[in-house]
Amino acid sequence: MAYLIKNILFKTCTFIALLFLYACSTSYNDPQLLSEFHTKYVWKPSTEAKTNDSLDVYLDYSSGMYEAMYASLNIVINDVLNIAKDEKTKFYRAGAALPYLIDIEANDNIPSTTTNYKENRSVLDEPIRRIVKGNKQGVFITDFEFVPTGQKIFEAAMSDGSRIKTWVNTDAWATNLFEEWLKKGNQIDIYACKFKEKQFLYVLVFTPQSFIGKDNAFITRLKQLNERLSDSFYHFSFFNLKAINSAPQGYDPTFGGLNENLAALDFVYTPERHFEYYELPLKDIETYINSETTVKDKRILRKIFLEGDIQFFDNIELELKTYRITNIFDLYQQSQNQAPPQYEIDPETGDSTLVSGQQMVFSYTEGEEVKDVFDIAFNKENKEMGIKVRPDFYGTDNKNELYRIDIVLKNAVFKESPEMSKVLQWKDKQGFIVRSLYESIGEAMRRTEKLAKNKVLYRYYLKLDF
Repeated sequence: MAYLIKNILFKTCTFIALLFLYACSTSYNDPQLLSEFHTKYVWKPSTEAKTNDSLDVYLDYSSGMYEAMYASLNIVINDVLNIAKDEKTKFYRAGAALPYLIDIEANDNIPSTTTNYKENRSVLDEPIRRIVKGNKQGVFITDFEFVPTGQKIFEAAMSDGSRIKTWVNTDAWATNLFEEWLKKGNQIDIYACKFKEKQFLYVLVFTPQSFIGKDNAFITRLKQLNERLSDSFYHFSFFNLKAINSAPQGYDPTFGGLNENLAALDFVYTPERHFEYYELPLKDIETYINSETTVKDKRILRKIFLEGDIQFFDNIELELKTYRITNIFDLYQQSQNQAPPQYEIDPETGDSTLVSGQQMVFSYTEGEEVKDVFDIAFNKENKEMGIKVRPDFYGTDNKNELYRIDIVLKNAVFKESPEMSKVLQWKDKQGFIVRSLYESIGEAMRRTEKLAKNKVLYRYYLKLDF
């Protein structure tokens, strides 16, 4: 009976102690612990295997390519091939048969020898299919005229409304392949070199998401080509906004992106963990907002910019998702700082009994979403994002609050540039328009434009002292 009473008293005291721990807010002045909390439950770094860094280059050796290659060698092709040549690069011949591995230095494959372009068909879907399936960097040099059989089995529309038979597939036959690549967050770049009036040679560069923006990416090594852009040489970069990133520019080492009229009580910036933390007195923010009437810029945090060329997107809308995480982080901190359990071992049976250090089990939640604390500011001209405190927010009943602030992509609509219709479609010598490339990439972009909705572009942790 005595043992039973002792056990009941122990459990009761333990329960009361836990209630006390849950009810009392601790002083969460440990940004290191907050960083660990962020990494474990919020950021969740990718555990995906490293993407293969080799490069596959496919060349279209169909008979229609000789004129295009001859005219484009000195403008772009020689540089592309020279930059591509590496021990990790493989070259493939595309044409009448399925693509096969070649020695590009062999006489029958030298790109500058126009007589090498003699294939009577151009099976263009297979090189793209292999690049997409392999999910690694790829290049395809082609005029994008898909001639699968060499026979006139397709119909094309003429400008007068009539239709003629042709061997060229003028449909948007690459749409599904482009869509599959883009929906993973990957990128497609198209260099277009005019070799005669309204006809172009294309260099399609496929870049996996893990290589976008990296120094060792093939598309990065091609940057020098952008210095030659003209009305005869174009560059288009297509990507789903899942691939877009944001980054600080001009951050101060002591206060990061904080407005220079404010002073942080604490600031921690760990970019490799995607972690950024500020502690600010709310009264200082209120004074700045209400007293500095001559200052129009009321952002407290700024200097975060969208990266990449977003010329093909319109109506870009961002929103904030703000979570009050005071309580949930408080519980996490308690769980990490609790004393280790102590056990009493029965010398006769060897059974152990917990005598102190009852362990609380932490269960993660995002916290309470709030909409009345912060607003977002987005400058569409320079693509800068910022955070403001709402002028009607005066704190809460707590002495201080901890917030997680996510800047999120709400909406974006694919928008064609005027050059797309001028460059990515062309008039065949029979007189009809070949719209395959233009319609394939456009439709793939429209299909994937919504996939990036709710992507987190940037994240802050902000403690407000009231």
